[in-house]
Amino acid sequence: MLSNLIGNSEVAFKKGELVRLSDFGKLIHGDRLCSVGIILSEPYDLLTPLGAKETSYYEAYDLLVGDEVMKGIPTEFLHRMTKDEESKIKMEEVAKRNSTD
Repeated sequence: MLSNLIGNSEVAFKKGELVRLSDFGKLIHGDRLCSVGIILSEPYDLLTPLGAKETSYYEAYDLLVGDEVMKGIPTEFLHRMTKDEESKIKMEEVAKRNSTD
């Protein structure tokens, strides 16, 4: 079993891995025509932003999509960007929130 640099026993993604973007991932990237990305880094540890109520660490990756490098993507967020959600409720909530109705 592979171990990552921050001590977790399992690595969620591997450097160089090709990942298919879900609809959510395409939405986040902003180009619906880009459907794949490449993991550019091993997992690394980041802190929550300054000014947050609680300080915590999270595991993050860098991802290349098209000609854009997206840095510091938390593992859980990257999972959402690469796996189609069984329920479209979360996507629908975002669409309703952004609606001008």
